[in-house]
Amino acid sequence: LSAPMFMTNGEFTWILGGDTGYNYVVEASVDLVRWTNIMTITNLPGPILFTDTNATSFSHRFYLVRLAP
Repeated sequence: LSAPMFMTNGEFTWILGGDTGYNYVVEASVDLVRWTNIMTITNLPGPILFTDTNATSFSHRFYLVRLAP
C-alpha cells in the first residue's frame, strides 16, 4: 500500500501494488476488532488505485488488505 491521501471531497484513496492475477480482499474497521469486507480486487498488471467513497461516514477508519482465499 502506498500514497494514502484524503481527497478534497473527504474520500480516502491509496495505491495497491501486488502480484498480478491474485485476488486481494480489502477490509475496514473502526476499532481494530471487527472487520468488514468492503471490496475484493483482482490485481492486473500495474498498480491499482483504491478509493473508499464511504470514508466520510466515519471519524476514523483502519484498512487491511489480504490475499483472498
